[in-house]
Amino acid sequence: MRRIASIGASIGIARKGDAAHATDMRLQKQNAELDHAVVELEKLRGDICDSLDRRARLVLPLVGLSIILIFIALYGWSAPFLEFPRLLVLSALSILVAWLLLQYWPARIYRQTMRAIMGRSVAIALRGFTHTPDPVISKDKLRRWPLFPHVSAVQGADMFKGKRAGQDVTLCRLNINYHSRAQQRRESHRKSNLHAICIKLDINPLGDASAVLLPDMVDIRLHKAIKRKHGLSAVAPMKGLEQQFLAFADSEDTLEILQQRLPRNLLFKLAQRDRVILAFHEGQTIALFPLESDIFVPFAPLPYWKSIDPTELMSRMSDDLAQMEDRLDIILSLQEAQ
Repeated sequence: MRRIASIGASIGIARKGDAAHATDMRLQKQNAELDHAVVELEKLRGDICDSLDRRARLVLPLVGLSIILIFIALYGWSAPFLEFPRLLVLSALSILVAWLLLQYWPARIYRQTMRAIMGRSVAIALRGFTHTPDPVISKDKLRRWPLFPHVSAVQGADMFKGKRAGQDVTLCRLNINYHSRAQQRRESHRKSNLHAICIKLDINPLGDASAVLLPDMVDIRLHKAIKRKHGLSAVAPMKGLEQQFLAFADSEDTLEILQQRLPRNLLFKLAQRDRVILAFHEGQTIALFPLESDIFVPFAPLPYWKSIDPTELMSRMSDDLAQMEDRLDIILSLQEAQ
């Protein structure tokens, strides 16, 4: 089998090849534990591959044979010869579906096990953080954020919770589906979906004021929802950041507070590195970093058919950890009044 990364590269969705960071010292301290975990994961991976190989040798030929027998029963003995191209396509599709169903649960077990091990190591490296692989996210809480028209579904992954610089911090990957109540759910899933890294702080540098900073080229439905549903108004762009953010606030006074309390140089640095959606509301600071792909995400487990290289795994975890902390440090720095 080809690696997912190779398939992604062939169609232009490969993970970005940024310069690799040196292995994080905090992860290096867990080397012995991680090496033991890699050994156990390799055993699990080997068992899964052996089991799937045995089952595939039995099940997949039976699926192909069943399709041929059904074809003969429906169309007669001469049908396989007269309709060979159609039979070939139908058999191939049936075998593919059977294979996907066959490997679904074993692959899921492997991914969940690997995510739990990686997440625990990252939580230890973050010092005092907890890791929840598949958190339950409240749709009602997201509906109160001054961003979305109507949140119809949300999935969370790899939630880290803890304290940093005296602030309560939550980091999580969110897959949010939203749409307008007046519209039917026939809309494209892609057009009404936001897959992003979320950093949430339980502090608002604007006090009780509410504001949203949007990068350019964001779904127009968010623009409309911010103004029509959540009652914020478009205000003049922040000085020096006209090309980076569109600003929405609950009053003109809030714009002045934005200018006074948010460090402009940090906002500019953040905008240069990421397309980030910033929301300040109900005593919270919410930063959403949209992801370009649903496949190549931070702390993503390897596919079960790829052997684990401990050095490569540590390097990838270090890269993802460094990027997450860089983003977190800038969001924390935004809380400092000028």
